[in-house]
Amino acid sequence: MPLNYINNGRYFEWIRQFVLSKENITEVPHFDKVAFKSKSKILMTMNVKENRICVRLSLENQNIFCSYNKNIIYAVPNKWGKHGWTLVNLADIQLELLEDVINCSYEDIHKKN
Repeated sequence: MPLNYINNGRYFEWIRQFVLSKENITEVPHFDKVAFKSKSKILMTMNVKENRICVRLSLENQNIFCSYNKNIIYAVPNKWGKHGWTLVNLADIQLELLEDVINCSYEDIHKKN
């Protein structure tokens, strides 16, 4: 089921709770967004205004997820994208895919250290 059935921010609250349920995650401000850190590394930011999240993935996982649908999941179109930062458009994403992206971001952060 696509997540666009929720329009009023409750769905960002679901994402927030899902991320915070993972071990050693902290929520911190990041410019005008909310960021989630583990091991002092940001694994995800939420951009409510643009209805998307930005996750940090390994380049391998970024390539896999971006191959699904480049209108939904795509590399950040600058140097950050070449380091695994990936944008996720929340308007049309399936819940299972969103969970997979967030879980991979969390796992990738822990593999690097």
